[in-house]
Amino acid sequence: MLGHDLKLALSLTNLTSRAQRVRVNVSCATILYTRRPVAEILRESQAVRLGPEEEKKIPITISYSQYKEDLTEDKKILLAAMCLVTKGEKLLVEKDITLEDFITIKVLGPAMVGVAVVVEVMVVNPLLEKVEDGMLMVEGSGLLQGQLSIDVPSLEPQERALVQFNITPSKSGLRQLQVDFVSPQFSDIKGFVIIHVATAK
Repeated sequence: MLGHDLKLALSLTNLTSRAQRVRVNVSCATILYTRRPVAEILRESQAVRLGPEEEKKIPITISYSQYKEDLTEDKKILLAAMCLVTKGEKLLVEKDITLEDFITIKVLGPAMVGVAVVVEVMVVNPLLEKVEDGMLMVEGSGLLQGQLSIDVPSLEPQERALVQFNITPSKSGLRQLQVDFVSPQFSDIKGFVIIHVATAK
């Protein structure tokens, strides 16, 4: 969950009847949705001894302070673990982690050129601390004239807030409304909705 430390575990099992030594090299990076790395946020290595048919769990912790500056709007982290056995065998384990979204957008009714329609946005405080000075920045070509700024009330940890506002579309067709939840305390949380705008009757 965004705003929290990530606590993971790598499970290693020795399937043989002999003891094994394994070198585990772990790396984590923030990535785009295409899996292209943006910034490395963790790199560590440790040796693990596994007895015959023994299973061990290797804890991996990524603190919020490690990833908060480099997380993109895709909110994705790639964890990779390269396991090297004494005899030269290698095993690569990868896991994509997508952090939970904290903004949802609903259009409460049909959208039509020249007719106001209500938009409802729900935001969640993603942090373990109180968030103040939060704001919604709303924009959408053919949906709004310029950018709309709406203050969000102070939110306790994990508290939700519902915000409603009107838009009056000026152009028909498929239009994208983008809403950013911004605060000095965290990276922008972005959401969008595609709206089908009908021509005026």
